[in-house]
Amino acid sequence: MGDLFASFMDVDRANALASAPISEELADVRTVQDVSALLGLAGRLHRTGVSDAVGLCVDTDARNSSRYLVHLSQAGLGLPDESYYCEDSFAEIRAAYVAHLARMLELSGYAASAVTATEAAG
Repeated sequence: MGDLFASFMDVDRANALASAPISEELADVRTVQDVSALLGLAGRLHRTGVSDAVGLCVDTDARNSSRYLVHLSQAGLGLPDESYYCEDSFAEIRAAYVAHLARMLELSGYAASAVTATEAAG
């Protein structure tokens, strides 16, 4: 456990590696040209533990605990819930989130200008 913790705390190594550990996944993202390719990539990434816009799990039925069901849920939101994306009271938080997304894109090799406040606000 100590080694795992130390690896997470090694900021110098993380900065040196940058996005190299996920370079293959980023390359796969760059090849997506249509919905079919996006869904295929989402399925492949989901099998490795990378979440997407749809949460999927198998768990007990809330009304009948003797059986299991596949549960689908909304996932992939970076802000606490949908109101943060559309209500004026969250405009400042949303603007900061857009800046954060732009920075993350920049750090992963994408053009930060690809994200604008209008696009992020939905």
